[in-house]
Amino acid sequence: MLVGKRRLGKTLLERHIVYDLVEVGRPIGLIEYSADRDRIEIGGQRFSITSERGPMTLLEWVVKFLTGRWKDVFALRDDAGRLIATAEKSALNIFSLHQDGAVFSTRPRGRGCLEICRQRDGAAIGAVEYRGLVASEMESSLPSEWELLLQAFVMWMLLFYIQHERRADNN
Repeated sequence: MLVGKRRLGKTLLERHIVYDLVEVGRPIGLIEYSADRDRIEIGGQRFSITSERGPMTLLEWVVKFLTGRWKDVFALRDDAGRLIATAEKSALNIFSLHQDGAVFSTRPRGRGCLEICRQRDGAAIGAVEYRGLVASEMESSLPSEWELLLQAFVMWMLLFYIQHERRADNN
């Protein structure tokens, strides 16, 4: 089981969020979520998460302006730029995950949980949950055959979802 524990200390005062990734009690990497850089590091390898959406249409611009929500595609890439997976976010901040021809969808269960479902039949296969306020952590109950990088990418989606919901609540 993969667990992400939020770093305390100076990162709380900075403009980025960092979670240390822990598997079976041993640290294996981190997730960094910020306005200018999103990345995952596992076993010393760095992976970037970047928005891959092209120019906005007029309708997308209006939706974004009025609601703060629009469709976007995020790509998970290794240091060499090789595409590993993509997450397509709908206008309602719901993701679909694409990797090696497989497609999975997410369903929010409450404010701090994303359930992952197979696209073809809608069956739930696992979830990522968020717990706590300041000393928060995330926990993955995704299938054990999923590589840790993909589980961390789903944790990043949960961070994205939570941060955007908080912004919406403050508006």
